[in-house]
Amino acid sequence: MNLNLFIRQSYTEAGEDERDIIQSVINLIKSMNNDQRRIKLLTGDKAYNQSNFKAAYEKESGNLFTPENFRKTRQSLIQTCDAMIIIRTGMSESTAFEVCYNIFSGSLAPMLFLVRKKNPIKTTLLQNLDEISDSTYVSFESAGELDKPVSHFIYRVAESKEKSHESITALSEDLEGI
Repeated sequence: MNLNLFIRQSYTEAGEDERDIIQSVINLIKSMNNDQRRIKLLTGDKAYNQSNFKAAYEKESGNLFTPENFRKTRQSLIQTCDAMIIIRTGMSESTAFEVCYNIFSGSLAPMLFLVRKKNPIKTTLLQNLDEISDSTYVSFESAGELDKPVSHFIYRVAESKEKSHESITALSEDLEGI
């Protein structure tokens, strides 16, 4: 089973400390690959910060960085993701845009918000989304605290995707018999 993950980090406000935390989370996720589950990080396997994210975007996407190009690229990735992990080490209006796009475009990928205690969510737009989407919020002080919540989230999303796939396969087999 392949699992497509969209990792949202706050590039424009991220310094070295934030980049290191985000890289720790990405490394943790990469370590969860196994024979039954392959995790594809749609947003890449490197964390960036405010000084290098534009150059990295241009290299990876082959597009000139503009807010419009960046948003279009991110929208297309959200359309193909199975889940989103939003790492909140800073504040960014584009995070709110991507979360809202996920919800209101109909994608409705489950979301795990990893919120650093010293950088709480500063907009109510990103809070209490569990009423309209599958959203989980975890506060942390250091990346070392995230192993269990991230593992649990990925396992839950993979299980749900597998059950959905089994249901579709069974339905297809039933239709073939008609």
